[in-house]
Amino acid sequence: MLGEQEGATAARVNGIAGLLILLSAAHAVTHAFGGLMPLVFPIVATQFNLTYTDIGFLVGFTTFAGGLLQLIYGNLTHYVLRKVILALGQAIVGVSCLVTGLANGFPLLFLGNLGARIGSSPQHPVGNAVLADHFPVSERGTALSLHVVGGNIGTVAVPVVGAVLLVVVGWRVTLFLLAVPAFMLALALAILIDEKKEDTAQRQRAAAPTGHILRRILSNRTILLIMLASVIGAAGRGLGALNTYLPLYMSRDLGLPTATVNVLYTCLLIGGVLGPLLLGRLSDQAGRRVVLYLIYIGATVLTLIFVGAGAAAPLFLGIVLVVQGMFSHSDSVVLTTYLADVATPLERDVAFSIFFTVAFGVGALWPTVLGYIADHHGLSATFIAMAMTYLAAGVSLLPIRSTR
Repeated sequence: MLGEQEGATAARVNGIAGLLILLSAAHAVTHAFGGLMPLVFPIVATQFNLTYTDIGFLVGFTTFAGGLLQLIYGNLTHYVLRKVILALGQAIVGVSCLVTGLANGFPLLFLGNLGARIGSSPQHPVGNAVLADHFPVSERGTALSLHVVGGNIGTVAVPVVGAVLLVVVGWRVTLFLLAVPAFMLALALAILIDEKKEDTAQRQRAAAPTGHILRRILSNRTILLIMLASVIGAAGRGLGALNTYLPLYMSRDLGLPTATVNVLYTCLLIGGVLGPLLLGRLSDQAGRRVVLYLIYIGATVLTLIFVGAGAAAPLFLGIVLVVQGMFSHSDSVVLTTYLADVATPLERDVAFSIFFTVAFGVGALWPTVLGYIADHHGLSATFIAMAMTYLAAGVSLLPIRSTR
């Protein structure tokens, strides 16, 4: 009897570990596209004669559209298996890599990036909801942070592998190559996620009207404040405006060589891998809100140090960017875990859909605003504005009194 129980436990552990690995790998591919484009932008900006405002609009609008689409998943998962939604998203990312690689001007470049944002949009609300259902509160921060780390590993691999490919085969072929793992993972998601568990969860969600769940969520003060912090913090969050403008700032304003820019950009992304893992785990032990205050204060200080340092020694800038990357890439995972703690299991799909719509939809207006600031006041002013939004995001959490 004891042996059977141990066998069942081992099977469960192996099952959820496999699920985590699969979803993290899919997350990595979607992030790889987002991590590659900041290295492509300086090239196509010259080829296609683009301004900072053009790039800011492209990043901002496509992120807004992808984020806005996330609103539908809370209701869509009542009728369509989550595995199907995730697999279809990966396939769309693969197609978008091909379209972007074929771009001969701004319109097709814009269309390819838009498709990639749409294809990656299920990954956060649907993927996180699946993981939150499988892990207890005491392990949830670690599990969701590993999911984020998986995505961020994709962005770290891009400057290492992608920078070489950009030189050897060019940016178009590099994008074509990225399409291959996207299509492979689309197939794996459709086949390997446990359909019986997904079907049971779907029936449970369908039994609760979406409108009733929505009213419960919107009446929860803590959930609303978590969403507000996410919108404000999106201004300087990794893989958004920060990652977009950092290579441009180091290349054009600081005049650093391309190789140095790629190394320093990689330092930021390495911090983006370490930060969510360490701070997500810390939030399981010290509490979500305490860690969020630490993140926002740390991101503010490190951003100001980076701007104040100017063209300092690359070693110093690299250290600063590793630590800054730890903070700027971590608030989203802790906010997501905080939301998973507060929302009930039946509320999570809808809550995550609203949360990521707000964070990546409304919050996606920031790159355009910051691009305008860069064109009129310089990129240094843009980074100072990011630092101020970190502080504002922390302040927005102060009214939270308790959680369920």
